[in-house]
Amino acid sequence: MRLNRTFFYILLGWVAVLGMTSCADEKIAIPESLIPQVITVEEFNTGNYNGKLVQIENVQFEEPEGTKFNGTTSNANGNKTVSDCAGNTFLLFTSTSRDFANSTLPRGNGTITGVGASFNGTVQLELRTIKDIFGLQGERCDPTAGIAAISVAEFNSGKYEGKIVKLENVQFDEADGTKFNGTTSNGNGSKRLIDCAGNALVVFTSTSSDISDELLPTGNGTILGVGSSFRGTAQLTVRSLDDVKAMTANKCTVNLGANATLKTIKEMRDMYKGSAIDISDDFKIKGVITSDKDAGNITSRNIFIQDATGGIAVRFTGDNTFALGDEVEIALKGTQLTEFSGLTQFGNVPNSSATKVADGTLPTPETITIDQLKTGDYQGKLIQLEGVTFTGKGTFADNSGDQPIAKDGKETIFRTRSDANFAGDALPTAAVTVVGHAAVFNNTIQVLPRNKNDIK
Repeated sequence: MRLNRTFFYILLGWVAVLGMTSCADEKIAIPESLIPQVITVEEFNTGNYNGKLVQIENVQFEEPEGTKFNGTTSNANGNKTVSDCAGNTFLLFTSTSRDFANSTLPRGNGTITGVGASFNGTVQLELRTIKDIFGLQGERCDPTAGIAAISVAEFNSGKYEGKIVKLENVQFDEADGTKFNGTTSNGNGSKRLIDCAGNALVVFTSTSSDISDELLPTGNGTILGVGSSFRGTAQLTVRSLDDVKAMTANKCTVNLGANATLKTIKEMRDMYKGSAIDISDDFKIKGVITSDKDAGNITSRNIFIQDATGGIAVRFTGDNTFALGDEVEIALKGTQLTEFSGLTQFGNVPNSSATKVADGTLPTPETITIDQLKTGDYQGKLIQLEGVTFTGKGTFADNSGDQPIAKDGKETIFRTRSDANFAGDALPTAAVTVVGHAAVFNNTIQVLPRNKNDIK
C-alpha cells in the first residue's frame, strides 16, 4: 500500500512537469493595450493619446531637486513639468491619493511611461505606478543650451505654448518688494514683464508654486520659463528662481507711450462691447484726474479720469500718488478694457504707465436729472444733481454707505465708502445739490462723491 502511494505521487509529479513544459512552449500574446507606444513630447501634446499607454524618451523633470510628485493637500501642486533636450515640455499630474505622491522626483534623464489624459483642455501624463519613472537614471541635459532668445512680441504670438523659452533685456514692471504671488488669490499671480521699449507679457505664478512667496527680481536681464496660455492670453511660467537669476543688471528707463497714438476716452469706451478686451495696440489717453483719493471715498489703486469726450475709471496694479486735478497721460498697451460689477474701466494698469504732464483744470460737473443718470450715458463723468433729498437717516456710512436720494418721485443711490473722511457725518435733512462720478455697482446706478465738498 505504501509503495503504491509513492508511485502515485511520482507519476503525478511527472504529469505536472510535462504540463508546465507544454504551456511554456506556447506563446502567449501580450495585448496591444499593454505595449506602450513610443512618441515624442510634441506628439503627446497634440492630445491624440488620451487614454493610451505611451513611452517618451530622453526627458527629465524640470522641478528643483527634492521636489515631490505631490506631497501636499493641494492637488494643484501635482502638476510637474517634464522636458526633452530641445526645450519641449509637457505636464505630469499626480493626485495626492497616489501611493507615491510623497516620493521625490527623479533627477535623471531617460524614459518615462504613462497614460495620456486631459484636464480642462490641458494634456497631461499620469503614471500607473512608481515603476513608470525608473527609466529616468541617465545624465541630465540642458534644454536651454540651444534655445535662441525671442522677443516679447514673438512670445505673445502664442506659438510657444509648452516650450521652454528665453527672453533677454527684460524687467518686471512691478514695485520693489512685490512677490511672485504670495497671496491666497491666484489672480494676483499675474505679473507684468516688459522690455526696454515697453512691450509687455504676463508672468503667472500659482499660489502652489514653490516660488510663490519669493520676491520678484528688481533688475534687468534674462528670464527663462515655460510658455502657456490662459483664456487665449499667452503667459510665462517660471519654474524656479534659477530662471530669473540673471536679472541683476540695472533696469532700463522705459518711456511708455512715447510713440503711442492719442485716443479720446470716448473712442476707447466705444471699443468695449460687453467682454474684456486686451489692448495690444500702442494707444494712450490724456485727461484730468477727477477723483480725490485723499478723501478716502475711492481706493488709492483707482482713479477717475476725464477729457472733453467722457470719463472712465482706471485700476492700477499698485497705489497711485495722483491728486485731484492732475493732468495725466496713460499708456494703454498691455492693459485691459473691462468691467467691474458693471463699471467700465481700464484694468491691470502698471503705475509706470501713467505720467503727470501738468496741473490740469477740473471739468465743470454736468447738471443732469436722475432719469438721465439712469441711462448710463454719463458713466465715469462728473455730474451734478440739484434739489435732491436724502430719504434716510443717520450718517453717510449707514446702510452700508448706500444712501437713497430722491427728487420728484425719482430715486438713486449716493455711495460713501466707510474709509471716506466724511463717512461719519450726519446726513443733511434739507434738499441739497450733490456732485460726484456717475457710477454703477451690481447694476445699481449710483453717484460716487469725491469729498465732503460735493454735498452743497
